[in-house]
Amino acid sequence: MERDEMRRGVKETYGFADWARPEEDAAPAQALMRRRPFLTAPDLGASLGLRFARRTGHAGARAYTDVYAAAGEEVQLSALVDERATVEDAHEGLVDLLATTMAVLPSCAERGLEIGDVCFCGVDDPPGLILFTRGRIVARVASVGARPVDVTPFAQRLDEQIAGHLRAVGG
Repeated sequence: MERDEMRRGVKETYGFADWARPEEDAAPAQALMRRRPFLTAPDLGASLGLRFARRTGHAGARAYTDVYAAAGEEVQLSALVDERATVEDAHEGLVDLLATTMAVLPSCAERGLEIGDVCFCGVDDPPGLILFTRGRIVARVASVGARPVDVTPFAQRLDEQIAGHLRAVGG
């Protein structure tokens, strides 16, 4: 299947045209990207008993993946944070993430969760995967260790930090 055709299918499946589109800063995209980038607080996982293990940057982007661990590495959680120039770019990034899943994911609202502007959760109960956007940032939080973990509290804290950052830098 051609990439554009596949993306159209994902957008149709997930109701892309109806996704929440918060107001954006009127500054040009280049100016937004010169502002202080969003970085997760070092203690983001501490209240969940998770310690920061490592960060991997993604070349050519304002994106990185953090890994947090607990219980002798048996429990691991990864958090991809990708800061884009615009809300529309973040939505396109979310489409890319959704295209990698094998199942059609329910919206977080269907699962009774309020995370991000647009959010989808894994089908497990409790969710081991949450994909969301908040403004121009797209995030993927996943349980990646030998022992599955509910990623909901972590995703909620990450969303709160992103929202605070966007308020502070204006966009």
